[in-house]
Amino acid sequence: GDAAARLFGFLAVVHLGRVLEPHAFGLVIIGSAALQYAVLAADLGLSTIGTREMARPPEEQGFRFGSLLLLKLALAAVVFAAYELFVALLYGSAGAYLVLALYGCSVLPYALLIEWYFQARGIFVPVTLSRFAGGAVYLAGVYFAIHTSADISLVPVAFLASTVISALVLLAGKRKDDQLRPPPMPLRAYADMLKSSAAVSTGGFFAQVVQLLPPLASGWLLSTAEAGQ
Repeated sequence: GDAAARLFGFLAVVHLGRVLEPHAFGLVIIGSAALQYAVLAADLGLSTIGTREMARPPEEQGFRFGSLLLLKLALAAVVFAAYELFVALLYGSAGAYLVLALYGCSVLPYALLIEWYFQARGIFVPVTLSRFAGGAVYLAGVYFAIHTSADISLVPVAFLASTVISALVLLAGKRKDDQLRPPPMPLRAYADMLKSSAAVSTGGFFAQVVQLLPPLASGWLLSTAEAGQ
């Protein structure tokens, strides 16, 4: 599944690099990097905590599936609002703003990507199907809808569609006894969960600097065309 997703993503990038001008391709790269930072902030290590908790016997779990999912969705909503505000303040260009704002919409369905749930239980078929389906939808959307730089706003739409499809495939494969509705929990328990997950996520956040910071710095200090090159 991972190999298929990476192959589809590679072919999509090849197509975009072929049909888009440097400034448009730069916006795609900048938008992708900004989205990954937003996703890291919206997850905040909760996927790692979720894998640990779901791998335990039910009677030993500190947090239930529904509680983890609710917290991920709430955190994603906060990050989404902050992301859109940040983009609105920094990017005055109508074209650049639209593309980056559309990329931010994928933060919400990302919270529903419950690969951590299946990894904890050692069930990998739904993960494989999810990655394959999401990659195929993104590649098809990019290949059939993006032909010139004028179509650039459809790139984040295709990515959003692929993320939604991946999330739906995963949610369809979960066990019926793991309810989406969270059990009653005090707010302090959610705060403790966030505190634990934040410590886990710090290292991963800084590790991504090597890949994510250069295109953002190039676009901000130079130009979107330079980032595209």
